[in-house]
Amino acid sequence: MLEKLSSAGKWWKVIAANVVLLVLAVSEWNYYDVRYFVNYWFEDYFLKGRFFEIYSGPLRAKVAYPPLAIYFFVIPYYVAWSLSLNIYLTRLIVKLPLLAAFNGVYYILNKRYGGRAGDLWLLNAIGYIVVAEYQFDLIATLLLAVGFLYAAEKKYTLSAVAIALSALVKQVLAILVLFPIISQLKEEGYRSAFKSLSIVLATVLLISAPFILVDPWAFIEKTTFFHAVRYPQNYSLWALPLYMAWYDLNALPQWITWAWIIPFVAAVLAVTVAYYVNPPVNEDMLLGYFTIQLLLVIMLNKVGNINYYTWVSPFLAVFLARNIRRVSYRVLALYMLTPVLTGVITGMLVEFPATVIGGDILIVEDQAWISAEQRVILSYGVDSLLYKLVIYLRSSPHMRSLFELLYEGRSVTMIISTLLYNMFLAYMVVLTARSIRESSTRG
Repeated sequence: MLEKLSSAGKWWKVIAANVVLLVLAVSEWNYYDVRYFVNYWFEDYFLKGRFFEIYSGPLRAKVAYPPLAIYFFVIPYYVAWSLSLNIYLTRLIVKLPLLAAFNGVYYILNKRYGGRAGDLWLLNAIGYIVVAEYQFDLIATLLLAVGFLYAAEKKYTLSAVAIALSALVKQVLAILVLFPIISQLKEEGYRSAFKSLSIVLATVLLISAPFILVDPWAFIEKTTFFHAVRYPQNYSLWALPLYMAWYDLNALPQWITWAWIIPFVAAVLAVTVAYYVNPPVNEDMLLGYFTIQLLLVIMLNKVGNINYYTWVSPFLAVFLARNIRRVSYRVLALYMLTPVLTGVITGMLVEFPATVIGGDILIVEDQAWISAEQRVILSYGVDSLLYKLVIYLRSSPHMRSLFELLYEGRSVTMIISTLLYNMFLAYMVVLTARSIRESSTRG
């Protein structure tokens, strides 16, 4: 009887989470990004029969994603377009891969690591934010989790392939392919490791070759150099000078666009070398390596988008679930609420005031100021509750004065939020490093 009640309670959690996801899925998306996907990826290239030329387009087409991400948008959007669906059903169809990925991660965590790890995933706000805004990170996270699972089971070839597929959604995750390859090299020798590496490269080429063959330079330029020259943004420590300069890009030195790569590569290389010298002897140690590498990738990256926190969230969920008696409730709360602090509250203190007073916001990657109000209208709709709230607040002189004050202080808000976010990540790096040492001694 107790088991049945426990099982029923578990499914109610999943159902409740999916109800929230469905509401968020149909309610909004970040139209600033989606317009590129619709206008260029879909209409200019896919519909005109030149899909594989997509990387050859102008920079304004913003094809900065690897091929799998493009497929995951174009195919479901084509289904919605073919059925002439309204905006709400179109959003739902396009976001179905994200909903599937969210539930896939939950299934893995709950099945292998228990209900506590699964619950921590369901309670983490980041998955809901990614679905609402529409980013591809949940898909990459699911593939990454599958890759970790295979590595834990010593199925290194499958692990490397799964991680490589995640990198075809978010390219920086390719760094983690080295972990299963190194483990295979250590345990099975050069021949097996080389075979796995060959299979990984063949998989990547199979998916990417149609685009590369059309214009190899454009493919490299869009997926690599676009990110190399962009300015730091959002919650990256490298973006602090931008906020200190009150969003004046002209006040920033040019080296700010590339200096990040030095500590980034050094940190990633240090963890990889540590993995080679002191390879994981148990699953806890493997978990530690994956977690610390992802935390450092997020911390030291010059692009500090909050959706990147999705990548490490399942691993933190497992880590915290396994160490539930050793970590404080504050850490658990921060794990779940950090995305709320950065993605929601900070947004309400930075972008929302701009919307209320009719101001502009800076899109750093495009080096352009855009209307905050127009972005809300296109992302949520003119009939949305959010926009009605904007109109209501704007009608009050006192509220308008308050939001003007918040808008003027947005740099201070971003500095505080960025520091708090990275302090949490740094603290989790320390906890994870300690866990790796303890797991190594246990053997």
